[in-house]
Amino acid sequence: MASQGVHSFGQCVGGGISTPGILAITEMTQRLDVDHDNARRLAQQLAEVPGIEVDMEDVHINMVWFALLDGVDMPRLMQAFEAAGIRANGAYGGKMRLGKHWQIDREAIDRKVAVIRNVVVG
Repeated sequence: MASQGVHSFGQCVGGGISTPGILAITEMTQRLDVDHDNARRLAQQLAEVPGIEVDMEDVHINMVWFALLDGVDMPRLMQAFEAAGIRANGAYGGKMRLGKHWQIDREAIDRKVAVIRNVVVG
């Protein structure tokens, strides 16, 4: 049983691995390519929004970093995210990060971009 080997390894390094941890190791790695493809989709859609810069060469994993050009109303963007039920951290150093994981499908990606576009472009 694969999870038994993972469990034994976890015990050797000082602790148990929770059921979600075992699920992540044994099953979620099988769909990383889907999450990475969806992150590229998110990056491509963001790059099309005026006022946003995305370095497409920097999209290697399921995280997308993007720069908001001057004049973007961050408090308004964060309020719009909250109103749409989207969890996000504010910009740091002029950049924001959005993550893509198994619970975020293409529809959710489109919704994120629509919220951003609405605030940035108007």
